[in-house]
Order: sequence, then structure tokens, then C-alpha cells
Amino acid sequence: LLRKSGHVQVDAGVRYLRTNSLQVDISDTVTCCQKTVSNTVTRVVEALNDPDVLRRFIIFKPDDPEWCRRRADEFARIGLLSNVVGCIDGTLLPIWTPSIDGSQYVSRKGYSRLNVCLIWDAVGRILYVNSAFPGSVHDSYVWNNCAAGHMFRDGRVVSGYQLLGDCGYANGRGIMTPYRPTSVRGDQRKRRFNREHCRMRSTVERTICTWKRRFRILNDLRLDPDFAVKAVIACAVLHNMGYCINATNMRLLGRRKARVMHPPDDVVDIRAFRLCSIDHEKLLKMFETEERIVCHNNEFVSTF
Repeated sequence: LLRKSGHVQVDAGVRYLRTNSLQVDISDTVTCCQKTVSNTVTRVVEALNDPDVLRRFIIFKPDDPEWCRRRADEFARIGLLSNVVGCIDGTLLPIWTPSIDGSQYVSRKGYSRLNVCLIWDAVGRILYVNSAFPGSVHDSYVWNNCAAGHMFRDGRVVSGYQLLGDCGYANGRGIMTPYRPTSVRGDQRKRRFNREHCRMRSTVERTICTWKRRFRILNDLRLDPDFAVKAVIACAVLHNMGYCINATNMRLLGRRKARVMHPPDDVVDIRAFRLCSIDHEKLLKMFETEERIVCHNNEFVSTF
């Protein structure tokens, strides 16, 4: 395979990530031995984890006002909770139990897993991925100890913009979570807030399922933990590459756009601010010229 052209080697590596087939079967397809396929997969995964590649295709800039405005405009087309720049969620990916410190990877369900933190945008692109934590830790622990969490906690982001998360996270700086069922009873505004929150956040649930179906290796990482972490990131990069070359259909955004009302800088609880403003935004929701989301310089921008 080393004598094959570069695109044949890339095809072998991507085929392994997409199908999770045995390397022996892939070697029959590209007419080489299994060891050569293994070396090729390693090179492809390492190349996709190159810092320059990650900076180009995994773009998370909550400290950039223009980047935040674009992400918020996209989310404003699928719901009434404005100033949302991403949806965060954790997913457990199965791995083989490692021989060293294997108990750290056992999740609450009793199986060995990697706890992967993902942030998605409104059209289904991965903005941030962290797969370095074992399955025994909670989603909130991953958030509190990852680079994205430190940015929000240290205030190194544009004020007023938030991520949407489930009840596994604490409502506060950086993440806006739904209200607990016990506090929703008899409160119509909180029920409406939770309904909008669920509707906007459903995009991340569907996209995670699509991501796992597209890359079958995520359903059974038969790799050592260190290389499994890199393989997950490689799948995230390939997922975003599909959007940039128009090989993947983007999520269609609605024609209605909620007016983005930026909260004042002195607002501590943005969720409470959104609870009071959601009715007002519903009245201000209007028809606008339909926009088409295109990829330009590896950034999704809106053009008329």
C-alpha cells in the first residue's frame, strides 16, 4: 500500500473509520497485507489530528463577536431562545477494556466507555470535541475540566452568549439548562421555556445519531484508549469536511427568525432573563427573506 497513490491510502483509512470492518477484509480490497492497512490507518488518523487540520475544521470561537453572531443567527431560525451559539451533550462510546486502569473506563451502565463531550451548531456541524475522559466520569466533570469549559468559566467569551445543555449540567455561566419538572408545575412560562429548549436542542440528539451511523467505528472502538481518543477526533474532522465539500446535507433552517435580544452585561442568570423575554420574542418573530447557509473559508455564513 505504501507504493499506492495517496488517495488509495486515504481511502483505506477512511473506509476503516466508516465501516469498522476487519483490517483483513480491507486489505483484500486494496490488495495488501493487514499490517500495511494498520500502519495506513494510523497515519490517516494522525494526519486528521494535526493541529493545523483541527484549527481549520473544528472551529470554536466564543471569544469572537462575529462568530457568535453567526451562530446565534442560525439558532434564531429554529427557536425563540436567542443568543445560543451551540448545543452541548456528552455521549458514551464503547471501547475494549484496557489492561491498565480498566476500571476507570467502566461507566454507570457497567461497560467500558469513553465519555465524549460534543458541541454542535444549528446546521449539524461539530464545533468542539473532547474525547480524553473515561466513561466513569460525569458529563459535568468533563465540562468543568475541558478547554471550552475553562473559557466560559474564566470569562474569556463574548458576554451574553450561551450553550444549551440538558439537566446533566449545572445552569450558570456558559450553559442554559431546562427547568426541573418539580419547578415547572403550574408555571406556564417555564413550560414554554422547556418546550423551546427541547425543540432547539433536539438537533444535537439527531446529529449525534447520524454521526455514529456514518462512522461505525464509534459503535465499537477496538483500539487502545490513546488511539481511540484520536480516532474519535478524526471522525469529527471527517464529519465537518463533509459539510465543507457539500457531501453532507445541512440541516434546513426555518424561514422565521427570532429577533436576537442581547442580555445586559450585568445579568447573572441568563435563563431567568430568557424566561421573561420569550413571550416578547414570540411577538417579535417575523418572516424574513429566506437565507441559504453556505460554506465560505471553512465558516458557515448566511447569504441572501
